[in-house]
Amino acid sequence: MREVMLIMHFTGLALTLGMSFSLLFLKSTRMLSSDHESRAFAMRLFALHKMSHIGLTLLVLSGGYLMTPYWARLSTMPLMMTKLALVVLLIIWLTMLSISARKARKTPSVGNLSRVNLSGWLMLLTTLAIVVLAVLSWK
Repeated sequence: MREVMLIMHFTGLALTLGMSFSLLFLKSTRMLSSDHESRAFAMRLFALHKMSHIGLTLLVLSGGYLMTPYWARLSTMPLMMTKLALVVLLIIWLTMLSISARKARKTPSVGNLSRVNLSGWLMLLTTLAIVVLAVLSWK
């Protein structure tokens, strides 16, 4: 069962981190187009947000199972505690991103779209930090 959960965990990581990277690169290409085309393209990118929701759900469910033997020792694992805190922060930022994306879909203004861009950057940096802390906590 542990191997299945590890596969789920890495799949969730690939989906979550992959969505952040893909949004980063797709948004940089969006800057090359006109303002009207750029907004229309940004609206189509919101479909990628579902991928991050699925990935984060897989990460949290499988991570909870994989942490089962370590919950009692968690207070002696500062890097793991930091990683878990960043996961909570990532969930908050994903929620903020979803709210901003919903507002931008209703009224596609520059302010709404820029909040989505900022949330995407924060998610990318947080996800990378989680990966680094995960590797360092198990060495």
